[in-house]
Amino acid sequence: MPSKFFKADGDRIKFTGTYMEAYVPISYFDMNIAAEYGGEYTEVLGLFNARFFSDAEGKKPIGGLETVNIPTNIKIYPTSYYEKELSLISGQEPERYRIYRFYNGDDFTDSNIIKSSKNAEAFLKVLESGKIPRTIPYNKIFDIWTKNMVMNGVKMPDVPAANREMIVAEIYRYKKSPADRFALHIGKNPKMSQFDYIPANARTLTKYSSTFAGLAFEDIDTMITNGININRSGRKQSESPIEEIIKY
Repeated sequence: MPSKFFKADGDRIKFTGTYMEAYVPISYFDMNIAAEYGGEYTEVLGLFNARFFSDAEGKKPIGGLETVNIPTNIKIYPTSYYEKELSLISGQEPERYRIYRFYNGDDFTDSNIIKSSKNAEAFLKVLESGKIPRTIPYNKIFDIWTKNMVMNGVKMPDVPAANREMIVAEIYRYKKSPADRFALHIGKNPKMSQFDYIPANARTLTKYSSTFAGLAFEDIDTMITNGININRSGRKQSESPIEEIIKY
């Protein structure tokens, strides 16, 4: 996010541009990682998209879609907000957002950030649900997760970094073939776009795993349909030790 639109002023960071819109997914509120406090401020995980304008009516955008990349909980102090369903990125499914308005001189957030393990939990919720902004390149996801832990004093000495890398690799799938991990394709072709991924939540991962895994999940109708499609396409499926026992 362009620093030229912000400046420190005591214990607050002020917005110095003409007009800015910040797009916070309603799903953040559903997951309890965003909450409004009496209309005074909203506390939210600082990973969401924003757009800057040269006019106060929001008709003349400056550049493209930007990313607020403060991977911990922050307080924001908008002038007002409204809600709307839109697709921020071409080809992405429409989603409902709370759109916060900031005008010249508004406080954007606080200068100081309070450490809390709850902030690390909030980040993990967003990661696992596949809600990290799509404007963040794949090769930065793991670093942002690490930054979140450092900012909040969270350490996992018994968990190797490779395990966290594997979690990221499983969540991020190849856009043209969601059954494949994106890491597999970009590992073979490092020059491909870091944005050719789609994030998957736990539900979608089960769908991509195998017919057996899908049948063990909650939405049996969808998973049966998915299993039939997998069988017809001849796609190779992963097989767990439990599945081997049941089959044989």
